[in-house]
Amino acid sequence: MWISRDDSKQSVGANSKEELLQLIGAQWRQMQREQKDASVERTAKGPQAGDRRARSQRKTRSNDSTEARPSFKKRSGFKKR
Repeated sequence: MWISRDDSKQSVGANSKEELLQLIGAQWRQMQREQKDASVERTAKGPQAGDRRARSQRKTRSNDSTEARPSFKKRSGFKKR
């Protein structure tokens, strides 16, 4: 990245390269923090009322039954050859 000294001093008030990079890093961290907070809020809020695709992604089996179910059903009427 190329920034002239005059432009950096005029736009953000940075006198040195190190100060300019610190300002950029601070702004970057702030933006990342805001994006993380927004994504946490969005996931906590859940899908919108009419968003069928997002609603279907959240559908899960109810945890009402505590008994363990087998992962597949045995076919008792299967004919052996």
